[in-house]
Amino acid sequence: MNKLPVVAQFESENDFLSRQLNQDRPARLAVRMVLNLAQVHLAEKLAEAAAAVSETMQVAFKRHIANMADASQARATQLLYAEINRVPPAQQAELVKEGRDAPIVSEATLRQRRIAPEVQAALVEHCGGHTSTLQALAARPDVTLDTLAALAGSKDKRTRLNVAASLGGHMRLDEPGLASKKAAIFSALMVGYESDFAPHLVPVCQSSDQLREMFDKTSKALGVVETFVENPYTPDSVLVDIASSPTMHLVQHDAAKRAKGLLQARADLRESSSYSDDMAPS
Repeated sequence: MNKLPVVAQFESENDFLSRQLNQDRPARLAVRMVLNLAQVHLAEKLAEAAAAVSETMQVAFKRHIANMADASQARATQLLYAEINRVPPAQQAELVKEGRDAPIVSEATLRQRRIAPEVQAALVEHCGGHTSTLQALAARPDVTLDTLAALAGSKDKRTRLNVAASLGGHMRLDEPGLASKKAAIFSALMVGYESDFAPHLVPVCQSSDQLREMFDKTSKALGVVETFVENPYTPDSVLVDIASSPTMHLVQHDAAKRAKGLLQARADLRESSSYSDDMAPS
């Protein structure tokens, strides 16, 4: 009997793909895929960093050219001597607006002994990229609450720190009509609160909830814990944390001891008040 020729059988495309997908991939292939993915992310990060550096350099160059311009030099000179020449605040604000690209203009404005509120508003509105100018503006003794309110949400930490320091001084003043405005600035600073704000904000804070929040976000460095202990509005929960902390007893013994004493004094006062209420005639 003659044998029939053997005909080669090939699996279909679908069967081949299914079999390949069901097989375990070698570990080296997975590692290669992860490495390739990491390289892609690294390249993207490098490209983003290069673009950021390029943009920063372009902005710096633009400002340098603006500083060299005759018009910018003239505006800076006018603003430098604006107080002596009695240049109206509205005209000064216009000069700031016209010279917004030249840091030399905003820096000249800061050299005045007193900056009018309208000029401060112009600096905030038109010179947002002049970081050093806004830092110095926030720290000035004549800075207005409106200016502090505008700078409280700054992305620059030093600017916000200077706002906190200036606000601390304002809050020590008895100004009932400005209490709500001060409270709004305080709340804005709490959104981006930094531990360095504590020496300025803790002593003037009258909210137990905000003091609790600040304590949780504040570094327990020497000198900082005392500000919480000395504030009569500090809640018992914060004093308990200070008084019961072994670290506090070891490193800041006086603060921990005083916190414990205040807790006892408050407990005695509450007990005394409760006793007085019980003894009152009905």
